[in-house]
Amino acid sequence: MGLLISCDLAMVGVNFLNSYLLNLIGQFIGCDCLLDQCCCIISTLLNISRDYPSGETIRVLGEQLQFLVSESVACYIPCGSNKKLSVTTSSRAVLLLQQLTIGADSSMVEYIKELVAFPEFNIFYEIRDFHQKIRQTYSPRVHLLNFVKRPHYVPPRLLLCRSTQKVLIWSLCG
Repeated sequence: MGLLISCDLAMVGVNFLNSYLLNLIGQFIGCDCLLDQCCCIISTLLNISRDYPSGETIRVLGEQLQFLVSESVACYIPCGSNKKLSVTTSSRAVLLLQQLTIGADSSMVEYIKELVAFPEFNIFYEIRDFHQKIRQTYSPRVHLLNFVKRPHYVPPRLLLCRSTQKVLIWSLCG
């Protein structure tokens, strides 16, 4: 019994640390001088999570997915009036994006469906095509239901009270 509790506490600690590291390192992906190192560290964390999967690990990664993807995509968005891509020498961010989407575990599909569409740059073609294919089965109704089920993603001024959520979910399902 004591060993089981220790293992559960250890997993909670690992998942918290994983979430913390993904968030912390993800914030520095946009720094050109740190891009390769950040992508390498995140990729390593993803590989470890893949090798030791759990429902909680998937949830932690799923919660960080939109942030990590948007930070990685932002590396390739043209800066200001300059129409050239901002990252030219590194493909690590694209490799990370592929690992987060195309190469992700099948249990991540629901989180991947919720990602916003990828920009129409040639460098994202394969990822965008994959994302569009899996989103074909993702209706606006399901998207709204998932949105309502996760109130911690909603800004405080838009939070619905719990009873209003139940009415909204019931009216959408009914």
